[in-house]
Amino acid sequence: MVTYRAPYHNVLPRYTPIFRERLQRMLKTVRPDAALFLYVPMADYRYEMPPDLPKVLDHPDAFSPALFRAAKQSSRWHRRLFALADTWKFREFQRRAAREFDCNIVVTEEDRQLLQALCPSASIAVLPTGVSVAHFVPRCPDIVDDIDLLLTGIFTYAPNIDAAQFLCGEILPRVWQRNPSVNAFLIGWQFDDAVKALASERVRLLEKVPDIRPYLASAKIFVAPYRFVFGIRYKILEAMVMEKAIVGTSAAFAGIPVQDGVHALVRDDPQEFAEAIVALLEDEKLRCQLGKAARELVAEHFDWRQIITQLNNLLEAVK
Repeated sequence: MVTYRAPYHNVLPRYTPIFRERLQRMLKTVRPDAALFLYVPMADYRYEMPPDLPKVLDHPDAFSPALFRAAKQSSRWHRRLFALADTWKFREFQRRAAREFDCNIVVTEEDRQLLQALCPSASIAVLPTGVSVAHFVPRCPDIVDDIDLLLTGIFTYAPNIDAAQFLCGEILPRVWQRNPSVNAFLIGWQFDDAVKALASERVRLLEKVPDIRPYLASAKIFVAPYRFVFGIRYKILEAMVMEKAIVGTSAAFAGIPVQDGVHALVRDDPQEFAEAIVALLEDEKLRCQLGKAARELVAEHFDWRQIITQLNNLLEAVK
């Protein structure tokens, strides 16, 4: 069997002999109706599957225009050059993969347009990211009672690093001019050194908490200061379904039909973002109204139970 191995460095570590052997053993005893590949770097395993087996590739958040922007965030020229070259390789890898799969899944209409421009011949379906409405219950017991602002994510990920820097460097100083006692919690699985440097008495970093729900329940406001994103922000859906009042940029709500002032406050300018935070901290009634509307929106459009049904229908269609 001839196997193509792209030079993209984030693909090669996932294409391992151990996984290939397990996959081959499984295929000797099980004949699947279709193969669903979750995450673009897993696409090379299509060469291990029977040629006539329908194959579907999930593209949750990997598109070269956003990746190129992320690559440009590197401060040192040699790292920036390497990142740009690596992103170009990824774009070509994704183009070839999209062309060879029977169907490609993306989470937003904007992503569909990006992928179609990258690979005009690709068959593409839009299926949003979802969240378990039953699992994220707003009445989760509080464990902390002094979280004013909360931002969650993996802080080794370029959009999250940039969001943390934007929050701490340009938004919070304006908030503190009005209310010096406001605190912010950044909770994540890992922290880049650039994010660790942001920690202070008023900015706390918590790593690898076992359950994010009590922290969401305790927070007054969830902040989403993203200046560029890939796909739909799952962490924002979690905050919305937990009935959190959210202040976020327009980029943060990509793929989520949020109405400013109804489901959240949408602000791109750092001064306006800070003013929205201060206003919400002073208005508990508005926080409750936004939170309830946010949960209703997620329950209607992003409940996993509905999305799984849509996914099953999609897989049936490609069989």
